[in-house]
Amino acid sequence: MWDLMLTGIYVIPQVLKIVNENWGYKNRRGNPMTRSNMYEMFSHPFYYGYFQYSGIWYKGKHEPMVTKEEWDKVQALIHRPNVPHLTSEEFLFIDLLKCDKCKFAITGTRKIKNYKRTKRKATYTYYHCTHKNKIINCDEKPITESKLKDQFIKILEYVDIDEDFKDWAKQYFHELNEYESKNVIDINSSVKKSISDIDIKLSTLLDLMLSQSISKDEYDKKRHNLLVEKSSLEQKLNKSSDWFPKANKVVDTAHDIKAKFIEKSIDEKRLLIRSVGSNFFLDSGLVRPELEKPYFILSDAKINPEKYLGRLEPVDYPYLSAQTIEIAKLNPTWLPREDSNF
Repeated sequence: MWDLMLTGIYVIPQVLKIVNENWGYKNRRGNPMTRSNMYEMFSHPFYYGYFQYSGIWYKGKHEPMVTKEEWDKVQALIHRPNVPHLTSEEFLFIDLLKCDKCKFAITGTRKIKNYKRTKRKATYTYYHCTHKNKIINCDEKPITESKLKDQFIKILEYVDIDEDFKDWAKQYFHELNEYESKNVIDINSSVKKSISDIDIKLSTLLDLMLSQSISKDEYDKKRHNLLVEKSSLEQKLNKSSDWFPKANKVVDTAHDIKAKFIEKSIDEKRLLIRSVGSNFFLDSGLVRPELEKPYFILSDAKINPEKYLGRLEPVDYPYLSAQTIEIAKLNPTWLPREDSNF
């Protein structure tokens, strides 16, 4: 269920339908999951490793189902405003676009036109602003699905990478990860010391409360702050390697993404769009994307290649093999920048 929500292409009613109808979920009483049950589940901190007892939050010993970062993402998704009303029909771009003028959702409408002379029926799909903003008089005009699809194909074309780049990037990621792994011991040692210091502070704080040097309320507040800090540090342990699978996923997604989008199902198309961008706005019939950083870099390198020509200058990459650098010099946009993972 968490995996479905984290894709960003589903909302609660859709996930609920999949769980009950496709998976056949039943609780102990033999009843299907309700919408309120699902909202409660997705909103509970227990699933990222915490529970509350007597008004105090504790880190549990159970294995979390999601990270705090993933839990926060789901909260943003289930509480996002202006989600268009879901219908039984499938619309490719519903819940993916917002109107740039009034910031409300773009929804879909399907119309069937009958041609009397030829006795032919044709189905047309349009997307338009919901016009729910009572302050702004939005004049965004409807746009056909085919025109939107053409624009998204062009956006994905700029993100698209070929087989050679994918292979080179994965080799680069591998070499960088190997280099970082050799230094992660020192980083973890420092983090573990900070965690140990917090444990000492927690013990001291308890002694102060038991000796009545501080009040119970003051103890609870300071203890909570220390536990939050400790949790943040614990998440940093080995976090230097977290980027490695994510970076590989980026190049796997970007590889032939245009062809994938054209060939895949509606749900898979929506997932590809959600993967590369956080927001897409419709402005006077034109789609303005806000791409995630790695995909923005891939796109920007194709649109503005002159910005990346400087990468041919001699730079010290101690973690890269000579072969990896030599191959990259054939295309300057392949060389990594200091402010990115590429």
